[in-house]
Amino acid sequence: MENIIPINGRIAIVDDRPKEAFPIIRLLSHNNIPYVYIKGDDLEYLPHQPENDIRIVFFDLNLVGGQAVSYKQVKSTLINTFIRLIAPDNYPYVLIYWSKQEKEYDKIIKEAFDNELKDRKPVAIKSLPKSDFFPDFDEEEHSNDIDLFDELKKIVQEIPAYSYLMQWENIVHNSTDELLKEIFPNNEPNKWENITNTIINSLGQSYIGQYFSNASIEEKIKAGLLALNMVFVDSMDNYIGKCNISNPQELSSKNIDKQKIEEIKSTLNHKLLVYTSPTNICEPGVIIQYSNTAKDYFEQFLHKVLSVFSIKHEILCKTPDILDSLLRKELSNKIKQIKQEIQQTWLKIGVVVTPSCDFAQKKKICDRVVQGVMIEARFVEYINQGDAFYTSPIIKHNGNNYIIVLNFNYFITTDLSNGSNCNILFKIRRPMLAEIQSKLARHINRQGIMNL
Repeated sequence: MENIIPINGRIAIVDDRPKEAFPIIRLLSHNNIPYVYIKGDDLEYLPHQPENDIRIVFFDLNLVGGQAVSYKQVKSTLINTFIRLIAPDNYPYVLIYWSKQEKEYDKIIKEAFDNELKDRKPVAIKSLPKSDFFPDFDEEEHSNDIDLFDELKKIVQEIPAYSYLMQWENIVHNSTDELLKEIFPNNEPNKWENITNTIINSLGQSYIGQYFSNASIEEKIKAGLLALNMVFVDSMDNYIGKCNISNPQELSSKNIDKQKIEEIKSTLNHKLLVYTSPTNICEPGVIIQYSNTAKDYFEQFLHKVLSVFSIKHEILCKTPDILDSLLRKELSNKIKQIKQEIQQTWLKIGVVVTPSCDFAQKKKICDRVVQGVMIEARFVEYINQGDAFYTSPIIKHNGNNYIIVLNFNYFITTDLSNGSNCNILFKIRRPMLAEIQSKLARHINRQGIMNL
């Protein structure tokens, strides 16, 4: 079975008494699993900044030295500790309360995470009774037959999707380790640094080519690391292919309506296909947004990407017996209406499709851009789908569902470095950029057929 317990230091143990945390500490240490121990009754021991990469929290709810405490005190301690321990964007994590009085605190935990701590709510709240190891409020640990590691694995496996993500994070960790062992030497420790320096420099040179000699030290190091990324993806794919999924189960989506599913998909598409923080407007994959100038130019563009056939078909489906004269008039009005609706929310854009090697190696002479528009996804049925057009999946942008529509006939070269008349909107990720570049290449290379 592949390991589903985080192996990369993403486990936190919060207990006011180190002695009572020993069963968990010993368990994790025996299994080579890093953890963070926090003496929970003293705010001085809590992080200065809340963590954003915790996956499991063992938490003793009674952090006041075993004294009898009130409901209000326990809740206050829980809230103050988690505000310092867990960042709002720390997700997903499981809270395991590790206490001698676990049954008394269910209501407190639920109230706190439904209200004051709702932005830090765990995906699940489970219990491992400390009283099994310290019965009758005894100070000394008692031996028993409970396999704590098995109990912990059961807790993780009770949430299949969570367990698969934990396994994936461990695979990332192990794949990195395998890649380092494969590429960097381990049999000549006396020469390790010099050999490794040579390897990193060589990788950097292969990534940015002839520009390497003129690059800054930081650019050279980054180029070497970017080259490692390209190898790492294959290493990850290979590792996942060989692994055994822990406790495989069908993942069902219960009580989610169709509209919510579509909302999830559009939001997910944005995360899968869009990188929101590019720094260079000339970088391949950047989506630039034009200002409202060149109005006539984009109106002409819009006319070409609209499918007259689709609009006509819609009219005929509603009124199949319509006269030709009325059909032409209805079609003209419908096209005009659709254009006006699109123009209320459209964005005039271009996609930078300059080859990555030209950009990385500083040898581009001009920027290559395919122009297009972003329009609301509800208009997708009216968009041409020919070889000259590209239509993206639905992407969530500024709270609305959009599609990117490109026309390869509007492929231009320009100089974006002066930044005039446009700005960076976002950047699409490499797979989507490769798809656009590939379709553009096919469009440019099409031969056409001469026939009589």
